[in-house]
Amino acid sequence: MRISVVLAALAVLLAAPAGRAETEADQLWQRVAAAYDALGTYSDSGEIVTEYGSGTAVQTRERHRFKTALKRPRQFYFEFDEDPAAGADRFVIWCEGAEFNTWWLTTKVHEVYPKGRGIDAFAVASLPTKGTAVLVPGLLFGSAGLQGPLHSLEDLRLDGTERIGGRDHVKLSGIVREKYGTSYVSSEYPATLWIDRDSLLIRRILQDTPPGGGINRSTTTFDPVADPVVDDAAFRFSPP
Repeated sequence: MRISVVLAALAVLLAAPAGRAETEADQLWQRVAAAYDALGTYSDSGEIVTEYGSGTAVQTRERHRFKTALKRPRQFYFEFDEDPAAGADRFVIWCEGAEFNTWWLTTKVHEVYPKGRGIDAFAVASLPTKGTAVLVPGLLFGSAGLQGPLHSLEDLRLDGTERIGGRDHVKLSGIVREKYGTSYVSSEYPATLWIDRDSLLIRRILQDTPPGGGINRSTTTFDPVADPVVDDAAFRFSPP
């Protein structure tokens, strides 16, 4: 996970044969996954902008907010707040150290998921949170079997660097192929990730329009913090 390795990968991008460039991209992605797995604590705040439309015209654009907190081995909090113009829905996942819980404003239902079923909380949350509940959490809990779109990222390639917020980010592009079983592809679309060169944490994810359809894309932006001090109170939630 040393930064010099990432810099070396970028240096050979233009000169290396296609197969070598793909190998460098795969190795970078493996280091990113390892960086998230190694975090003792983590927090972020962010937004996802969703855009829909027919042809090339965007007809609907919504801006939603979310935040995440983690303290291993088993304290977690995730909150999604929908764009007020889209309905101002809210979805919360939390775990104070034992079972996972969810609460959804639309249904007013508080669900409890005992140990061994915590992954189900994220599966339920995927749709009402526009998929944000399984993006970075899918990396934070990757060793527990939580899957998300980033686990289906294939055909990786390095796309240079971009400076965001005064920091250098490596661009990593590929194709998300979500599959049933080992062969049937249920959805396929291009995606690009902006990865902080120093921390190896993801700053931005573009999930672009699938081929052959109208506009259906999302841009998720994170303000991630590696190994912050997180108070236990951050993992408590009382459903209203």
